[in-house]
Amino acid sequence: MNAELLVTGRSRELQWIDEWMRADTHAMQLLMVCGPAGIGKSTVLDAIAQRAQTAGVPAWRTDGRYMNTPTAWIDYLGLLLLQGVGGTASVRPDPSDRLANLRQLVSLFSTHQGILLIDNAEFLGMTGEWLRTQWFPTLRDAGLLVVMATRTPLMEWVTDTLWRNRLIQWQLPPLTYPETLAYLAARDIDVQRWGAIVFQSTHGHPLSVALAADSVSRDPGTLVEVSQMVTLQVLREVVSEDWMPHLEALAMVQEANQATLAAMTGRDLGSLDYHRFLSLSFVSPDARGLKMHDTIRQILLQDLRQRFPQRYQALRHRALTVLGERNGDDTALRLRTAAILLELYRDDLPVEPWMTFSAVTAWEDNSQPLPHERPYLHQMLPKMPRSRLISVAQQHAFLDALMEVHPEGIRVVRHAHHEPIGFWAGLWLSEKTLPLLQTYLPRLAAALPPALQRAAQGPQELADTCVTVFFCCRGNVPALTIEQVRGLVLWDALVILGGSVRVMVTSEDPAFRQVMSSMGLRPQTFVARHGDRVEVLVADKRGKGFLAFLWFLDRLGRTLPNPEHRVLHGDELQRLLRAFGHAEMLEQEVRALGLDETPHAVAERIRTYLSAVPPIAPLTPMEQRLLRYTYWEQNSTSAAIAAKLHLSRSSYYRYRERALARMTAWWNR
Repeated sequence: MNAELLVTGRSRELQWIDEWMRADTHAMQLLMVCGPAGIGKSTVLDAIAQRAQTAGVPAWRTDGRYMNTPTAWIDYLGLLLLQGVGGTASVRPDPSDRLANLRQLVSLFSTHQGILLIDNAEFLGMTGEWLRTQWFPTLRDAGLLVVMATRTPLMEWVTDTLWRNRLIQWQLPPLTYPETLAYLAARDIDVQRWGAIVFQSTHGHPLSVALAADSVSRDPGTLVEVSQMVTLQVLREVVSEDWMPHLEALAMVQEANQATLAAMTGRDLGSLDYHRFLSLSFVSPDARGLKMHDTIRQILLQDLRQRFPQRYQALRHRALTVLGERNGDDTALRLRTAAILLELYRDDLPVEPWMTFSAVTAWEDNSQPLPHERPYLHQMLPKMPRSRLISVAQQHAFLDALMEVHPEGIRVVRHAHHEPIGFWAGLWLSEKTLPLLQTYLPRLAAALPPALQRAAQGPQELADTCVTVFFCCRGNVPALTIEQVRGLVLWDALVILGGSVRVMVTSEDPAFRQVMSSMGLRPQTFVARHGDRVEVLVADKRGKGFLAFLWFLDRLGRTLPNPEHRVLHGDELQRLLRAFGHAEMLEQEVRALGLDETPHAVAERIRTYLSAVPPIAPLTPMEQRLLRYTYWEQNSTSAAIAAKLHLSRSSYYRYRERALARMTAWWNR
């Protein structure tokens, strides 16, 4: 893999390194590269080392995990510098003469431009204190660049009076969509087929993108495993399984103090344990307590939703209860709570009570438009605008302006192959979007009453009034009728507009107006100063009924299992599988688990799943054989089964967990 591929998306950072190496004069400078697990800190250090080697600048790579005392630092660095600069020995390998070695190191760094790379700098321990207060001050005039990779900024360096003016911080962001495409293209992967899918499933997280590329290269059918693989990478940082319930709770509520985590998990959390979470690279302090890095949070939630749907639903229900008890008088907090809960519930909102269209069973996540999707959206615009407030000549220009100025207002719905099949768009009134309203909907802008005029002068982050503009669908989507496509777009609109917001509908699309009317929107006429009358559908639900709206969803039974139906968890199903083939043991397990079925019926269900030809999707033939060898034949060890299936032991356990998760989901249908 070449250097450019290694550093996709980091061109600005590496350009800074090039400029530093070309500069005529130097004084010692610190560069802190920060970010959570998998964001590419070590890769950036590798790229800097390659860049330096190409430019003929000495660069030394070290690891803070192996140098947590000053003597270990001197010995370790002495070995790296044994051949010195230009191949001449400059440091003695004798550990007993560390002072001489230290003097040699100071002399070398003081007389040569160089780059010192320290990975995992948060593990330096007392060495970090020694470097900051004693050794590095002796090199302050040296032409040395010290690059430290760390999960979070090291505050003792940031606040140090000597170093704070010599320190630059890089907070590495996820890859953008074009950067993701560039990486996949460099890996010889078809970006037209996989680009959007990989970006949407990984959120541009570099480790996720790399694993997805590996997955597609080997077997396109295993792309769904990416989130699970990244989750395992993240969980390696967790020192105890006892932390997992609290991490899952934090992922649910986005931000939490000690009391919120205790309420979410039902477990007491001591102050010491609470603050230990800050040792994780993807957890940081926030005004409301702890906050999880959003990329990692999305990956954990996706993994939880796919592998443990019952636990995900129970946690979401708990979040509804806990967040609903927040201070109702704090408007900003109430809106923040609404946004958090809407994100959790948006994929399961039942639209059928308000719709007269065909039932829609498939649902794909939606998002803002991607740059390459702009032509698709233009193709979906009608020949004649479905609103008398916008002219034929301006609707395409309006869509372009909306994508440039306020892309968050556009919601794209995609089918199973991740191509756009519909979208709706709205202007969230603020100082940012008011010029668009005045340019493209001048009649409405002139007729807005004073209260709405004031709302349109506020900052974007406090916008709570949406003027819907476009509601568009494709009419030639394979396997979906136009009613179903329209239903999917309506579904998404209800997710966003069904909560505590003020809505104005300018679209005259009959289906859209029918559903909006059923939600309580009513015609209202605004009159401009010169007498022009503008009629729109309006509803103001700000601060009203949001929690009742979500509780209503729970009562409909779509978001949580019916309490009359016994839902098995993965470990409970495993108990039944272990008892399979032993009549008395199976009878005891059925009784202990409180199942309504007879032991014979349970055995038949297990036998059906383990012997179905072909296997019941999404179970694969290999996974079915694995389950059959493990729980039906029960005459081989796990090592023997792994060998029979040509798997490593770790792969055996990974595939077994995935097969059990799939069987659990089938059992609970």
